[in-house]
Amino acid sequence: MTAKRHKEESDSSGFAANPFGELGGLELPAGPELPEPEPEPAALRSFVVRRERKGRRGKEVTVLEADSEWDGIETLARDLKQHLGVGGTVRERCIELQGDQRALAAAYLRTQSYKVRGEA
Repeated sequence: MTAKRHKEESDSSGFAANPFGELGGLELPAGPELPEPEPEPAALRSFVVRRERKGRRGKEVTVLEADSEWDGIETLARDLKQHLGVGGTVRERCIELQGDQRALAAAYLRTQSYKVRGEA
């Protein structure tokens, strides 16, 4: 039994060696430089702000409709909800906020350099 145990111990020492250890001193060629996509300026985005109550059992909802589809609407909605302290969601290209938040939402969007229309 001692010979068997001795053999297992000697085999496990091979796993401690790093097979890629010798590659640490090599100079590897740099990959191609990829251009970063330029984000679309906020000034080119516009929102229509309106209040809706129809089909919501009498509850008011502020709807911020973007002029076009874009990836940053989720981030903007999260920041806007946190800033206003309200709940809400994103549906297609619209941000829906609970309650009548038209004036506050429009003011926040302007501070973030977005164009705002229809905050009646």
